Parts: sequence; structure tokens; C-alpha cells
Amino acid sequence: MTFDHQSILYYTFINDLIVNAEKAIYHYLAPMLLSQPLCHLDGAYQSAYFHAKRAVELDENNIGDKGYLLFFNAIPDQLLTDEEACTICSSHT
Repeated sequence: MTFDHQSILYYTFINDLIVNAEKAIYHYLAPMLLSQPLCHLDGAYQSAYFHAKRAVELDENNIGDKGYLLFFNAIPDQLLTDEEACTICSSHT
């Protein structure tokens, strides 16, 4: 729906879920919206990175969340440093 409507309303909904019950899955969904259909918004990648990190903090054993966090090492802004990326990779071996 966010791809179709390009509305930040869907991200606002996810944030409301986080406020009411902070769960890793909600923090995982937020960067999916911000880094894909809403990536054109100023600060979207930085906010997405925050949520991706928080998802990993809340569920340290979720390899999918860790894998998505590594995306932020590969983007031009490289929000996740090489050192942090190596730490994430080595923590799940």
C-alpha cells in the first residue's frame, strides 16, 4: 500500500504500534517502509537504520534482522561501519 500511495501515514501507524508495544517485528517493519517506498524522504535511511538497529537489540538471535541491518553498510551513506558489520557477522557464527 505504501508503494501505491507514497504516504507516510503507514510509517506513522507502525510507530503507534511501537509506542503501544515495542517489539522487534515493528522495528523491522518500519525500515522496510522507510528504505524502500519512502526512501525519497529526507532522513528516511537514517530513521530506517535506527529502527533496524533497535530490532536487533530487541531480538539479538534473529538472523534476518541482522541481515537487514547489514544493508546499511552497503548504501552510499554507509550508516553501519565496516567494523560494526564485521561484529554483526561474527556474532552469529
